[in-house]
Order: sequence, then structure tokens, then C-alpha cells
Amino acid sequence: MGTRDISYKRNEHLWSLAEKFHATMNDSQQQYGVKGLCGFAQLPDKGRKSTTELGQRIRHLYVDQLHFITTRYTNQNLVYLRSSPYSRALHSLQQVFVGLYPPDKRSVASERPKIHTVHPAQETIMPNESFCAQLIELMKAYCELPSDVR
Repeated sequence: MGTRDISYKRNEHLWSLAEKFHATMNDSQQQYGVKGLCGFAQLPDKGRKSTTELGQRIRHLYVDQLHFITTRYTNQNLVYLRSSPYSRALHSLQQVFVGLYPPDKRSVASERPKIHTVHPAQETIMPNESFCAQLIELMKAYCELPSDVR
């Protein structure tokens, strides 16, 4: 099994979790008996709920009010989703998508959009202090400034 196969299976698993949460909105409470429980660097129930609600608000604005995007998700080329490659960010984007296009607003319920990611060294969505030498130097200089100047 190649890396691509593992990535596909992981993506399918994450999407099934996102849709399950959308249906129940309290899966960790059912699974663990404790509301809001989640693993390290995972999105807690409150985070899943708020990102799903964000997707619903985006839908209300861009679909219902402005008619900027279509009412139904019909194919993978309809939207371009981009995330950092970290689990919590991927989960957040999936929940936003589930709020934007819940299962009843998709023509093919099993067709899930592709989420585009890049290697952390090429990351541009957030500050890349792990791989950008210039940013590292700027951050060091900033930290050395007196607090009243910052």
C-alpha cells in the first residue's frame, strides 16, 4: 500500500467523522461519556460545532443572500479547498464544508471534495517560522525589543 493509498483512506475516515458529527453534534459525549473530550491536537466538539456553524453562515451569505455560489454541491471542481496539513486544520475545513454543503445539499452524497495541502516547508497560509530563515530572524529581533515598543 503506497502513501497515496494511506492518505486517501485517512481522508475518507476524516470525512466520515465530519459527517457523523454533523448528524449528532455530540459524538464524543456518546463515545466517551464526557462532553467535549478529544485527543491531542484534535478539534473538540465545541470547535466542530463552531466551524460547522461558520460554514452555515457562509452558506447563508454566499448562497442564500448574494447567490454567489451554487445551492448544491455537484462535483469536486465546484470548490477549491486549501488547508495546512495539520489534523486540526483539516478537521476545521471539513466541518466548514459540511456546514456549507450538508449531505442533503450534495448531488452525490459519497463524493467528497479534495482538500489541497502542501509540505510544511512550502506552507504559505500561516507564518512559517519552522522553515523560513528570514522570518526566524525577524521574530528573534522582535522578541529582543523592549515590551513598551512592541
